[in-house]
Amino acid sequence: MIKKVLALFMLVCLLCAACACGGETPSGVPGDTSAPETTAAPVMMSVDMGQYRIVRADGGAAEEVSAATRLYSALLAQFGSAPELTTDWARSEADIPTGTPEILVGATNRAESRQFAEGLLAEDYVIAVSGPRVVILGGSPAQTAEAVEYFIANFMGSGAALALPADLHFITAGNYPAELSVAGHPIADYCVVIPAGSDRYTQYAAELFCEAVREACGVSLQVVDDSAPAAPYEIRLGKTARGGTGDVPVAFDGVNLCIIGAVSADSSTLVRTVRGLIAHHLTDLPYETKIDFCADMQITCTLETAEIPEIPLLEGKRAVALTDQKNAEVAIIDLDAADPKAKEAVLWRWSPTAALGFNTDGFGTSVDEAKLRYDGVSGRFLLCVTSSAGFMGVASFPDGECVWNTTDKIGPHSIELLPGGNVAVASSGNGNDDVAGIRVYAASQGKNNRTYAEALLPGAHGVVWDDTLGVLWGLGHNEICAYRIGGAAAYPTITEVESLRIGLPCKSGHDLQPDPNQPAVMWVAAAKLLRVDKTTGQCTEMKAPLYVSGTKSIGNFPDGTVVRSAATKVYKEHDTDTLAIFTPKESGGWETKKIVFRDRAFYKARIISPAY
Repeated sequence: MIKKVLALFMLVCLLCAACACGGETPSGVPGDTSAPETTAAPVMMSVDMGQYRIVRADGGAAEEVSAATRLYSALLAQFGSAPELTTDWARSEADIPTGTPEILVGATNRAESRQFAEGLLAEDYVIAVSGPRVVILGGSPAQTAEAVEYFIANFMGSGAALALPADLHFITAGNYPAELSVAGHPIADYCVVIPAGSDRYTQYAAELFCEAVREACGVSLQVVDDSAPAAPYEIRLGKTARGGTGDVPVAFDGVNLCIIGAVSADSSTLVRTVRGLIAHHLTDLPYETKIDFCADMQITCTLETAEIPEIPLLEGKRAVALTDQKNAEVAIIDLDAADPKAKEAVLWRWSPTAALGFNTDGFGTSVDEAKLRYDGVSGRFLLCVTSSAGFMGVASFPDGECVWNTTDKIGPHSIELLPGGNVAVASSGNGNDDVAGIRVYAASQGKNNRTYAEALLPGAHGVVWDDTLGVLWGLGHNEICAYRIGGAAAYPTITEVESLRIGLPCKSGHDLQPDPNQPAVMWVAAAKLLRVDKTTGQCTEMKAPLYVSGTKSIGNFPDGTVVRSAATKVYKEHDTDTLAIFTPKESGGWETKKIVFRDRAFYKARIISPAY
C-alpha cells in the first residue's frame, strides 16, 4: 500500500536525526540577544531507558505483541539498554496511570492511545509525542507493526541516546479506493450487529464484510451482538433480534442495512450472500469510487456455481478410486459390479507416463491420493493425484494427459483443485514438521509451473476446498486450519483464517473428507474417527464398526453408504487389500461388507464424486 506522508513531519524527522547524530549544542540560547538569528532547533525530549516503559495492550493482537518485542530488542541492541516491556493491564479505569513516561505500542488503554486513534484508518499509522509519552499506533495491528519498523529505521538515529522532538506528530495515510456510505450516512457511523450466540459461519460473515470495508475505505467497523442496545446506525448480519425485513437477501430498515441471506435459510446462505455482495460491489474498485448502499441501489449478492455435467464412463455407478501402491496406479472400480474384484469391474486405471506428458520422478510405489474434480474454467474433468515419494500431478479425465505436475520430496499426501485452476497440496514432510504444510501452486499457469505459496502446518495430511466459505481446509496433527487464497493466479497467496481453526481431541490427523449430505460436516480420520461440525467446531467421536486403528481414508456416498480403508500391512506398513463398506440400516446401526483385493495393496479408497 502506497503511503501519503505529510512532508512537514518528514522535515521534523530529518531535523531530529541531525540533532541526535551530531550531538551539538545549538548556538542560540533563549534570552541571549547576542546570538545570531537562525532557524530554531526543535525542542528535544530525551527518552531515559531507566525511566520509561514500553506498554502494549494486555491480550493484544499477535502483530502488536511482536511489534512491542521488536522495539524492545532494537532499543537494547542500539543503546545497550531498553525500557521495561509490559502490558496495560489495570483493575479498573481509575488504576490506569496517567503522565508516566511510557512508549505506547498499539491500541492500549492509555488516554493518548485513544486520542490518536480517533480518525485513524486501517492502513494509517501515527508516531507522536504527547507529554512524557511516545505513541506508536496503527489503524490496524499490522500497521502498528509497520509503524514500529518505521520508528526503528527513522527515529532512533545513531547517537548514544534516544531523543525525539517534543512536538513530534508524524502520520502516514493509506490510499483507499472508495468512499462508502449507507443511505447517505458515512459508513464509519455504523457498527455491525450479529445475533448473540452466533455460530462460526455468521461470525466469519461479519469478519469478511469488515475486512472488505477496511480494504475499500480504511474504516474498521466494530462488531457487536444484538444483546447490546440498538445503535443509531447498524449493519445487521443474520437473523438478529432487531426484527425481520422479509425473506430477501438484503433489505433496509430505516437507515439500517440488513444482510440476511434469507429468513428461511441457515448461516451458510448468509456467508454466500456476504461473499456475493463483496464480489460484486467491494472488489477491484477504481480509485475515487463513491458507493451508497441504499434502497434505490441494485445490490447483487449471487455467487455463480458451475453446473457439473455427467461423466458417461461413471454415469449411474458408485465409483471408488483405489490408490494402489503395489501396482503403482490409480484404479477406479464399480462398487456395484457383480464382483468388484474382477477385471470387468475396473472402470479406469492410470499412472503417470512420459507419453502422457508427465515427469514420473517421485511417483514410484507411493501413490496416496486421487480426487476427481470438475474445472469450470476449462470445462473438463481432472484427476488430482499425489505420491508421498514426491509426485504431485493433475491429469485430464478420462484421457489421462498431463495438465500440471511437479515433484518435491516433502511427502505430498493430499491434493485439491482450486477455483481458477490452481492446485493446493498437503505435505506431511514424511516426518519432518519443519517442511510440512499446505502449498498453493500456480498450476493454472502451465503444466510445469513450480511457483507456490506456503503455509506451514505440522503433520499436514489432508486438504479440501470449501465452496460455501470460500476457504481451503487443511488437516494437521491435531487441528484443522482454514486458509484464504488470494493474490494473482500466477503468484497466489495463502493466509490462515485463525477464527475458523478447529482443535481436535486427538493427534495423528490423517484424512479429511466432506460429507455430501451435510455440507457443514467433515470426516476426520486420526487417532480417533471424528465428525467435525464447521459451524460450531464440535467434534463427535465415531466408534466401531466405522472406526478401527490405522484408518487411512473414509467418506460416504449421498445414499449414506460409508467406504473406509485401514492399514493391514499387506504390502507396506500403511497399505491394505481390504475395502470396508458400511450400509446404514433402517433400524439403526450398520450392515458391514468387506471386499478383499488379493492382487492389490492400496492406501486410500476415495469415493469418486466431482461434486465435492
